Amino acid sequence: VYSEIKALLVDRGIPSKEIAFVHDANSDEKKNSLSRKVNAGEVRVLLASTEKGGTGLNVQSKMKAVHHLDVPWRPS
Repeated sequence: VYSEIKALLVDRGIPSKEIAFVHDANSDEKKNSLSRKVNAGEVRVLLASTEKGGTGLNVQSKMKAVHHLDVPWRPS
């Protein structure tokens, strides 16, 4: 799904280098780097699951919108 969304965004004019997947940031160093890029506006679109992009990922400086595609099931 992520790759398909990225392809559609690129087709609509967003440069590929400005689209990132949070699951590619698989170390603390990479997560910090990704956060810096998003907060600086170098990454315009960040695709993430609620689990990976939720608590602890501070990218709110340039955030315009959050769109939930699939809310995780969490029984009471």
